[in-house]
Amino acid sequence: MKKYILFLLSTALLIQCTNNFDIDLTPVSALVPLYTQLEVGDTVSVEAREFGNVGQIEFYNSYILIMEKETGIHIVANDNPDSLETISFVVLPGVTDFVIKENYIIASLANHIITVDITSFDNSMITAMLDQPSVNGAGRYPHFDFDGRFECVDLSKGIVMGWERRNVVNPECQKLN
Repeated sequence: MKKYILFLLSTALLIQCTNNFDIDLTPVSALVPLYTQLEVGDTVSVEAREFGNVGQIEFYNSYILIMEKETGIHIVANDNPDSLETISFVVLPGVTDFVIKENYIIASLANHIITVDITSFDNSMITAMLDQPSVNGAGRYPHFDFDGRFECVDLSKGIVMGWERRNVVNPECQKLN
């Protein structure tokens, strides 16, 4: 009898409950991270290409290495300073900083530190990769002067190589400048 009364009371409570959740399923314009996967042994050299948003510049032997922010590093032959020639591009999505040590580029990208063997610019290869805790949110937030909503980064999907504006239902992250 007690079980029957308890059953009736709980059923009455459930029937009286209503869903008060106000979920907005209207898509809004937001930034969405674009991911890529990099692994030790990957070749990251491609043909030379146009310069984009350039940043840091380093000299290495008779070459000039010019970082394109969040994209990679242009390799420029400096044998004849009167006639510079871009010979290769090292694709490093999310690159924010790099140094050169002997025949290696050591680069910081998103939440990784990687080493790239540049003995041959036509066959530059990732030789080491270290997961690094994100500094100041690097790799987790749109880096540029962005103010608004975006889809949160899931670093288990890879390295953020860029951002794209899309219509998103309920983007959970927001950046205010």
